[in-house]
Amino acid sequence: MALKAEAAGSSAGPLLQIRRAVGVECLLYDTALLTYWQAMGQLDRLNGPTALGNSLAVQAGQALGGAAGVPLPLSFAIDAFFFCKSKLTRAMRYDPEEFEAIDLLRDTPEEIERRLPEFLAFDIQRSFGPGETLFAFYDGYENQKAETLRNRSPWLRTFIRSLDSGVHVIATREPLSWDEEASPGDEVETVTLGPLPEAESRELIEARIGEGLEERIVERMLETSRCLPFFLEAIVDALPSEVRGVRLDALPSPGEDPVGHLLAHLGESEQRLAVALATIQVFDRELFESLVQALHFKVDVFEFDFFVQRFYVEDLPPSLHKTHDILTQFVRERAATQEISQRTLLAATEELPRRCLRNGLDDTEALLPIFTAIMSGWYSVPDPPVGAVESLIDAGYLLYDAGYWKEIGSLPLNEGDDLDHPVAVAAEFFAALSARRTVGVDRSLELFGKLTGRVSDFGRHRRSVALEAAYLKELGGDYPSARCEFVELERRIDRFDATSRQHVRSRLYLADMETMDGELEVGARRLLETYESELLSKADWAELVRHRGHALRFSFLFETATELYQMAMRATTELRMRALEAKLWTNLAEAGCWRDPTLALQAVGNSTELNERLGNRIELAKCEAARAIALAKLERFGEANEAVVAAQRQADRVGYPAGNAFALQAKALSLALAGRDEAADAAFGELERSVDSLGTYAHLTVAPSCLIRTAAEFERRAAEVGWQEPDGVTTRIREYLMD
Repeated sequence: MALKAEAAGSSAGPLLQIRRAVGVECLLYDTALLTYWQAMGQLDRLNGPTALGNSLAVQAGQALGGAAGVPLPLSFAIDAFFFCKSKLTRAMRYDPEEFEAIDLLRDTPEEIERRLPEFLAFDIQRSFGPGETLFAFYDGYENQKAETLRNRSPWLRTFIRSLDSGVHVIATREPLSWDEEASPGDEVETVTLGPLPEAESRELIEARIGEGLEERIVERMLETSRCLPFFLEAIVDALPSEVRGVRLDALPSPGEDPVGHLLAHLGESEQRLAVALATIQVFDRELFESLVQALHFKVDVFEFDFFVQRFYVEDLPPSLHKTHDILTQFVRERAATQEISQRTLLAATEELPRRCLRNGLDDTEALLPIFTAIMSGWYSVPDPPVGAVESLIDAGYLLYDAGYWKEIGSLPLNEGDDLDHPVAVAAEFFAALSARRTVGVDRSLELFGKLTGRVSDFGRHRRSVALEAAYLKELGGDYPSARCEFVELERRIDRFDATSRQHVRSRLYLADMETMDGELEVGARRLLETYESELLSKADWAELVRHRGHALRFSFLFETATELYQMAMRATTELRMRALEAKLWTNLAEAGCWRDPTLALQAVGNSTELNERLGNRIELAKCEAARAIALAKLERFGEANEAVVAAQRQADRVGYPAGNAFALQAKALSLALAGRDEAADAAFGELERSVDSLGTYAHLTVAPSCLIRTAAEFERRAAEVGWQEPDGVTTRIREYLMD
């Protein structure tokens, strides 16, 4: 089983490959996986052709829900057990408590993911009869995520330990470093694979060339290749087409590297092409054609097919190709190839942001591996140019904005001791940036703290760490520090540049802070002045328009706010940026819950599905608060209370205290609308204490005070906020609450 699928997502990828390979029913694992997919918003995979086929768990899922957009029931795992009991469970000796345990984990998908190796191992154990032995081969151990490798592949160790039987062979280029404590079994033996036996090496030469070669030619091949298969192939490929009469001096000398010999025997154009593509290592036809044009290669586009068929290239479905590691290592390290290698990396790096913008999400399956390969290429250059680092960060930001947080947060760069290398620091920057979405604010701040003083080579992005760390402080509730830092960062901008992400985000974050502080008109004006620039990218324009919609929404101008959100959504759909789309669905729910709760609940469904798939728990907290208000407006007060609890739970999990304030506003409104005056007053007190402790968001108390406190207090609170269109705001609030 190939382990490279883990690098693209999680251990669920290689585990699914193992599950398919064993070819038996795996009811425990399958029900856990379907529950995990539901929790992550990926239930559409249930009916996919590459998922679990027609397994019993899939049949149960289709019978119990999970088809045509219908979610699985809360008790899916135990229901699946009884659904399949007569067909399988007696023979497999399942216990219903095992499935009940899965149902209890449905709100913690990370725990389900952690236990997937155990579930699969228990299934496989039960499928083996007396005297049967499992023999498992795992290929490409080093192709997993860098974080997985640092932690010594805990999922694989758990799987092997849970099986507690069989022979497990792991192919890796580096030692596993599984000490006695980490070892999953009683015996771990390291077997180093070196040269082929001489007899097999001769067979390989004969298979490629045929019989009749002079013995001295064969002896030289064996000597210079050291009987290593790749070197033998390189020597053969460097020979002329008619090899029977080849002279000894056509072969590499005993001290010569066979790869260098191969390249030296190519024509000039072929050699430059081989070095270029081996340098970036992962490529497709579009990148090939771009490099040919940028580097002025005298190569016909049809040379692409010639290269991928001849020069040790592995196909990476659906459309990528990867050169052999030895060839790539040779051209990246050899002094004679440095000039063309660096020119290639520069051209590919400059093309990367353009391709991200041009092809968007339709090209992500190619973009992510290419992005990772280019970063790895620059990591082999001791002192990469600042412009290259800038372009890498540009591309990484675009992928981040598109919602690929997990992928760019765990880039599998070469492991090494040079932790201050600019590309390694850039990879850590994206890990810190992504953690705020996928893990939580505290972990993200911890990672940003490690970057202090290490971003001198970021060029025009050198202030990004301070900017993003300040925004994290805002999300984490440290509003005084965030406010001061936003003001200082804005002050440092001598001349605003609408093409600079730092300048745009600095202004955006300051306006966002002003909006939270109740200076809604001030924040909206700052955003309006910014997004009217003709130099803005469409992505930045959409984000600025979205935030101006917030100032209108908080001012109870819901129709205008919705129009702006829909304008931003149209641009987002064109750009195919799913992260921004997911946030806009939340905003549409937040605006709609006051004026059209039924429509708002549909937006909640779209937001929840997308944000669960992305793992954005901050948005999930806000979404649940909007759902609570919509349900309360529909007089479904019990469900509204459940949504409030869910909002608070999500906010607490990621360290997002403002999410708790939104939930408390929804709670106070729901209780007041339900006529539970005493409970509503208590909830209002909680809301007051929450916004007081935050030092911002005081305007969240205005609408509940209309129902819970006196008319005079309501008017006083309303007068303290810098609304947009302030003259009619109290009338608007009353109308939306009483409607």
